[in-house]
Amino acid sequence: MVDLVNIEDMRRRARRRLPRMVFDFLEGGAGSERGLRRNRDALDEILLNPQRLVAAENRDQSAQLFGKTYAMPLAIAPTGLNGVLWPDGDRALARAAARYDIPFCLSTASTSTIEDVARASDAEKWFQLYVMNRDQARDFVHRALNADYSTLILTVDVAVNGKRERDLRSGFKVPFKLSPPRLFLILQPTRAGAWRRSGMVCRNLPISSRRRRAMLPPNRRSWRGRWMRAMTGMLLRPA
Repeated sequence: MVDLVNIEDMRRRARRRLPRMVFDFLEGGAGSERGLRRNRDALDEILLNPQRLVAAENRDQSAQLFGKTYAMPLAIAPTGLNGVLWPDGDRALARAAARYDIPFCLSTASTSTIEDVARASDAEKWFQLYVMNRDQARDFVHRALNADYSTLILTVDVAVNGKRERDLRSGFKVPFKLSPPRLFLILQPTRAGAWRRSGMVCRNLPISSRRRRAMLPPNRRSWRGRWMRAMTGMLLRPA
């Protein structure tokens, strides 16, 4: 991988290797993607403040977050359908987080279960929760607690799914439906096994929830953090 020296190199490699609809799901955003561009522009504006004429033999990148010390001020954020992008993608990311001593956050829309990821890695694990109904949310939280996840990331900014225009054009959806134009997904030997295993399925979600568009109930007052804290001992963070 010596030819992959930065994130842009990895992006170009992913674009060559992944089917167009999968790459667009990975890279795309909602609507005209102006919000996505603003986020990228904001990150580009962050600058490092160098210090000169100081000792540099013992460099330390460690940082404290939520009362714990990690090797770097980084965490692996939750992304859905990682198994479509890389074989067993969620577990691979959790193992990488353990290797570099940073937290890994599992998405509700993961292609691996809460328990499978817990068994695959001893990394510090967080769980990102979409609340679709109380019973399902309670089940997620209890499963995450039993699997030693330490922090609950409560997603509060998705009242309904975004209008992802790239996905609408390509027909990318969950659960994935095979049609003649999409036969390439199973005919390419290097990719077929991983996609058959993942099945384009969010394995944490019951079948009845995989087609729902509403992610948070319209009446948010009944879903405030007090209810979440009342049922979990995990550290609760809105996102």
